[in-house]
Amino acid sequence: MVMADEEVMERYLEGSPPSAEEMSRLIVQAVAEGVLIPIVCVSGKKGVGMPELLDAMAACALPPDKVARTAVNSGGEEVAVKADPAGPLVAQVFKTRIDPFVQRLSFIRVYSGRLSKDSTVPVVGSRKGVKVAQLLRVQASETEPIEEAGPGGIVAVARTEELETGTTLGEVTMPAIVFPTPMVGLAASPKSRGDEAKLSGALGKVCQEDRTFRLDRDAQTKEMVITGMSELHLQIILERLRRRDKVEVLTKEPKIPYRETIQTNAEGSYRHRKQTGGRGQFAEVHIRMWPLPKDVDVDEFATKARFPQMKEAHYQPQNNFLWIDSIVSATIPGNFMPAVEKGFKDRIERGVVAGYRVQDVCVEVHFGKHHPVDSSEQAFKTAGSMVFRNVFQQAKPALLEPIVRIEVTVPSENVGDISSDMSGRRGRVLGMDSAGGGLQTVSAEVPLAEVTTYARSLSSITGGQGSYTIEFSHYDVVPANVQQQIIRQEKLEEEEE
Repeated sequence: MVMADEEVMERYLEGSPPSAEEMSRLIVQAVAEGVLIPIVCVSGKKGVGMPELLDAMAACALPPDKVARTAVNSGGEEVAVKADPAGPLVAQVFKTRIDPFVQRLSFIRVYSGRLSKDSTVPVVGSRKGVKVAQLLRVQASETEPIEEAGPGGIVAVARTEELETGTTLGEVTMPAIVFPTPMVGLAASPKSRGDEAKLSGALGKVCQEDRTFRLDRDAQTKEMVITGMSELHLQIILERLRRRDKVEVLTKEPKIPYRETIQTNAEGSYRHRKQTGGRGQFAEVHIRMWPLPKDVDVDEFATKARFPQMKEAHYQPQNNFLWIDSIVSATIPGNFMPAVEKGFKDRIERGVVAGYRVQDVCVEVHFGKHHPVDSSEQAFKTAGSMVFRNVFQQAKPALLEPIVRIEVTVPSENVGDISSDMSGRRGRVLGMDSAGGGLQTVSAEVPLAEVTTYARSLSSITGGQGSYTIEFSHYDVVPANVQQQIIRQEKLEEEEE
């Protein structure tokens, strides 16, 4: 601490320790300069160390005027924010809490100026200001109305829907609050089937309160996936849902969103014929099928040189699916072609080999047959779906798995363990960089299926000193032995259902 003041340090080296008054000043100065980082061990559950924590905060916390802060004005210029009660109002919402009694509470820290009750204040990103009807001082579960708050003040505002975590009050914009990226995910479902809407609403509240919690609805796996900072974090949230919202939640590991594709060309046909005594059903569709590269230029791929009889090309970018209408002489009447396309799309969503969505495929419809009485849209939709399935099975089908880029930051002595662990997870190490402070960051590409519970393994390897981030990279073909295991598992789950 004496390093924060040269004069005091010189006296200390000469054998004269600083006084208690100087120590109080030096602690704050050392914290401000980053040479002192107070650490207090506490147990919130048992209350051990809480008085000491409060004493440490009182002694070490920085006054508002000791922290240099900047904001951006409407002209895009960076301006200093001074802790001046007479200055313009600058405040920011740093937390949101959904209280069962007063509903939504927005916690605000004032950096400059004064925030008063019954005032209308400007809000960045909103055309009209926000009316602050009441200011509350919050102490644990108790609230107390107050008249105003100045620099350094922390207050709460109730029932203000326009305010979200990170919102700036005033004419300038404060830097965005950076939250760590949640990495640990679980698929969640209500214990009682009638509680789907209740669970969805409760999780929406948690998302507003906690920016390190994320809720996703996977359209392919039909699962609701909750993601948090750790397994303990998710357990605390599930307990809150049970206690506050009276909803019980079942969790499991989320399904991996595999995809299906083909690896070679194939062609074939399917005739749908059904006679039931009255009007029958008849449709026949002939197609050719090709793998469609992911980054292909559709205009360059769908040309007369490749498809001489091409009349129309229809592209579905979300699945990288292209189908070509090459029907001549009305062997399939034009009014039935949309039904054929519906059959293709239905099969793409349902999958062929393991029930996963199909992607990266091109289909050419080049011939067919119809009946003037028995042909119908339903017949051609069925024929389209079945011919797609049959030809797909002939075209060397394969499963694709999501590959993620993972960056793992660990102490230098654990780098070798992380590299070996990635190899065992079918991963590929891309490189390493220094993260400072004796830490190294290992970058790798690895299948998502291999790192769904990586937080647990990383904690075991590093003794809780490692962290990681993940982002989606691309899809790649699943190895044959792994593919067979996935297909067997899917069939087993279908039989159980």
